[in-house]
Amino acid sequence: MTTPSPESWRLLLLEDDANLRQVLSDVLQDEGYQVTTAGDGEAAVALASQQTFDLVITDIRMDGVDGLQALERARGYQPELSSLVVSGYTSEAETLRALQLNVGGFLKKPFALSDFLQRTRELLQQRRQHLEQRRALQRLRSSFWWSLLAAAPNTQEVA
Repeated sequence: MTTPSPESWRLLLLEDDANLRQVLSDVLQDEGYQVTTAGDGEAAVALASQQTFDLVITDIRMDGVDGLQALERARGYQPELSSLVVSGYTSEAETLRALQLNVGGFLKKPFALSDFLQRTRELLQQRRQHLEQRRALQRLRSSFWWSLLAAAPNTQEVA
């Protein structure tokens, strides 16, 4: 498993405002990210059930399945999915739900695109570090088991 390069990061952008969805998608693609978009929560969940993503960027309030519900359901398919919530208004209940879902970041609309890109980079850097730590732990486990097997006495009987 290699550390993903910027152009290999796969982002799922869930935004019900078509104009904002297009602007954010264009900005992210200009940065080299692979972006898949969804205009509603059901579509986002369906995409997450079929494709692997590194980061989901979601609005909260929308008709039908809201962004936090979509994130929770997407994590049913991809438990380690990172997340960035962008929203113009959140209630206390939505804020608590976001905390319970352990969202990686939150930006209040309207936001500067530079802030949006910076937060996206930070979350992907955290993901990169997590992947590197997981790979190192896997190598350590493999070395440990190999050492145990090498040190174990031969249990085969000579006939």
